[in-house]
Amino acid sequence: MEHTERGFAIYARLTDTNGYEVRVQESSSPRERKVWIFCGPIAAGPTPHLNEDQARQVRDALTAFLSPNEPDSIAPLADVRDDQS
Repeated sequence: MEHTERGFAIYARLTDTNGYEVRVQESSSPRERKVWIFCGPIAAGPTPHLNEDQARQVRDALTAFLSPNEPDSIAPLADVRDDQS
């Protein structure tokens, strides 16, 4: 597994269909486990900073996308915009 200069895990690094880098990286958050999802240029906008529950919701959404023949395989996603921690 690749790591940053500061020793944080990079769980995935890929180029999207528009040619932008997408990187899923361990966070240094001291209060709880979190992950960053970097998408495109830094100036492109806010960078998602997800806790474990939010990361699971994204995982489940991607699983649903990858399994179109199983639309009821996951519960609907909760609105996580209220949790800005």
